[in-house]
Amino acid sequence: MIDGGLLQLIYRFQRNTLIQHRLAYYLSSQLLPFQEDPASYFEDTHFLEIINRRTIAFPLRFDFDQQAAINKTHPACHLTLGDAKN
Repeated sequence: MIDGGLLQLIYRFQRNTLIQHRLAYYLSSQLLPFQEDPASYFEDTHFLEIINRRTIAFPLRFDFDQQAAINKTHPACHLTLGDAKN
């Protein structure tokens, strides 16, 4: 992406059936996490052009795994927001 972030799109099919996917957004490796260095985000021209100053970017991942849900111990779909503990 223009700010150095990455999009990840992975799809796995078995015959004509979708059995697994991962859709993810990863922040630019050039920028420290917002909590550690917010000033660098507001100095980056590309970042300022594509994002509103009131918005905080964070990693996002959406997973689907049909096989993981077979034993009922793991959901077939889940969403992960952010990269901070707790």
